[in-house]
Amino acid sequence: MVKRGHYNPPNGESASVGDIGSLFNDPRIAWPKRAHWWRYVEENDNFALWVLNNAAGSPTTAFEHGKVLNRFLDRMGWKLDDLVNNASSDKMGFERRLEVFARGLEAQGYKRGSINNYFKAVRSWLGYNGIELTRRIKLNQTESKREKVRADQHGRQILRRRQLPSDQVPEPATPL
Repeated sequence: MVKRGHYNPPNGESASVGDIGSLFNDPRIAWPKRAHWWRYVEENDNFALWVLNNAAGSPTTAFEHGKVLNRFLDRMGWKLDDLVNNASSDKMGFERRLEVFARGLEAQGYKRGSINNYFKAVRSWLGYNGIELTRRIKLNQTESKREKVRADQHGRQILRRRQLPSDQVPEPATPL
């Protein structure tokens, strides 16, 4: 029987508030402790708290943001503290560098979704540190085979090849 007013945590362990590393012992989340970006969690308490904050919404998002932010820092040749310092000291210059970075990725053939992942991770990290980016960086339209939608006539031909009766071949959708 537990004394009145005594709290027992559900997992039986109580973490000290000062030890952030112990907060990563949640057995429901498989933390990627061998990932290249995990070193930031071990070195920087603020980064560790940011990952935990993201993981509260979705562990997958937290892992993806950590991975992409690490890749961004490697490409730029910066450290984690450099990113916050550059953005806080010269926000317009930082946004300009971010746009040049995006144009460089576009020139290399990266798709909008991949480039936007960089933006989401950087904005999330900077927003957590109290720095809001205001510039909207527009990306060019890119086409990928996965993004293309088949034309109605082509879709009908595919269905006919499957030898469906003509009454089961759907009509093309009409625009609203």
